[in-house]
Amino acid sequence: MNPIDDHAVRQLLDRQAIWDALLKYTRGMDRLDRDLVIDAFHPDAIDDHCVIAGTREDIADSGMTMHRAENRKTHHCLTNHYCELDGDTASTETYFVYFGAQEEGPTDVLGGRYLDDLERRNGEWRISRRLCFIEWSSSLPEGEATGTSASLGALEAMTDPRSRRSREDASYIRPLPVKTG
Repeated sequence: MNPIDDHAVRQLLDRQAIWDALLKYTRGMDRLDRDLVIDAFHPDAIDDHCVIAGTREDIADSGMTMHRAENRKTHHCLTNHYCELDGDTASTETYFVYFGAQEEGPTDVLGGRYLDDLERRNGEWRISRRLCFIEWSSSLPEGEATGTSASLGALEAMTDPRSRRSREDASYIRPLPVKTG
């Protein structure tokens, strides 16, 4: 049996902490949780986010304003992820697919990549610089995301009041508010 490699364990822990930092951003945007979005970044971070560049507060505020005005639901999905670690710094490339169901009209679908520089400061991994590329876009016609033959149960599930774009969402509640019968 091989002894545990402390360096390999440290790398695994760092990679998970980096992934968690990236997920804070996406979860925060989808739940319209400004504090969570801001917490993904170091205080002096810069985000060059395609059409706007600025501080973590600038990005959180502009993103939340846009999503509140234009979308009834959003899903920021992270997919392929590559991470280069170098001590207390890391560079990542993470692919994303974004779905934004408009209040009226089609669902916007975008694909792209986040290129992030992250740093571990005071034991916490956070984004220090972000460059976002939108590389393709499309849309789903209104109603297509739910299908034309969705059952009543499926339609009810899509409008479940436990799914919210706020801290009242079921994902923040412990224990989970499951139905018992």
